[in-house]
Amino acid sequence: MLNNRECCHCQANNKGLLKLFSDNSFNGSKDLEYLKIFNQATKKWEAKGLLWKEQAFDTHDSCRIARYPMKKGHKSTSFDGKPCSARLIGPHKEYEGTLSFWFNPNGWIHFVSDHIATNWILPLNEYKCVLYTSWIVHKDAVEGKDFERKHMTSVWKVTNTEDENLCKSMTQGALSDYYRPGVFSDDERHCKQFCDWYMKYSN
Repeated sequence: MLNNRECCHCQANNKGLLKLFSDNSFNGSKDLEYLKIFNQATKKWEAKGLLWKEQAFDTHDSCRIARYPMKKGHKSTSFDGKPCSARLIGPHKEYEGTLSFWFNPNGWIHFVSDHIATNWILPLNEYKCVLYTSWIVHKDAVEGKDFERKHMTSVWKVTNTEDENLCKSMTQGALSDYYRPGVFSDDERHCKQFCDWYMKYSN
């Protein structure tokens, strides 16, 4: 869950994912080039009545909501930037950026105009868990005609596998006799929030 609440690891470990987004999208970046892209996106969202102001965990205790623009030319969360489904869902008339929800303790959902990707983690014991991911399309979308399963699922299958391997490595390190816990950086504020939330409700 800590891995999912920061993206300090993304530039080194999720290079495919960063083909879709600005390198600075996920940690409250003040990078001027990213802010320019984001400001352009917010004007477009506001003109269409789409909410975009981030609602963080510290506001809602167990939920964070954020909208991100994708790189120019990207229509959906696919490595080639092309739409994942020909049928849009909800109120959308064209392809927009992404809207993400994170839920304490164990889930997150990514919405785009043509599909939704859901993820939740089921702990099995103190060292092992299972990650479940599902993809939702328009109820009338037909596989092979409106969407191709491999094209739609590849981004999160690849990214989740990369994060799984990273988490296994981090767990091995944390179990080492040489490991000493440290403090969270400012870019890991949602990690600290998760730990505080867990301690508050686990007692």
